[in-house]
Amino acid sequence: MKTLCDSWLAQSPRFRLICCCGWMLGLLIVVMLCLSTTAQKRVMQQEALNQQHAAIQAQWRNLYLLAASPEKPEEMLIPFSPLLFQTPLARLIHWQPSAQGGEMTLKPDWDAIPPMFDQLAEQGMNVSRFSLCAEGAELLLTLQLERLNDG
Repeated sequence: MKTLCDSWLAQSPRFRLICCCGWMLGLLIVVMLCLSTTAQKRVMQQEALNQQHAAIQAQWRNLYLLAASPEKPEEMLIPFSPLLFQTPLARLIHWQPSAQGGEMTLKPDWDAIPPMFDQLAEQGMNVSRFSLCAEGAELLLTLQLERLNDG
């Protein structure tokens, strides 16, 4: 080790300066290469993030458009008529219309009750109240109906 230091110090100052500059230049090149590859990776990651961000924004835009558009346009609604509920499974007993909707009384079979609510929704009617009671061997279903509002 001592001989290495002695041989280094025995060299001329000009040679030692050239060697130091060479080493510094080499180290600088290595650092620049490391930084450039890191910068390239960072740029590639940023581009990937930008593409993902654009794709996510497009998905949100499509989702917003799907949520904003009605599933069934108003013109596709079946017009409401209480006579449509007169079926072999249900008998219309009473219909009292009002400005907001009306009150309908039916004597349905048990199996006919759940589809009635779907049918009312398809016809643009909302059930605000209902009652179901047994009247002898039959069921008596009374529905308080309101028209669905756009606003």
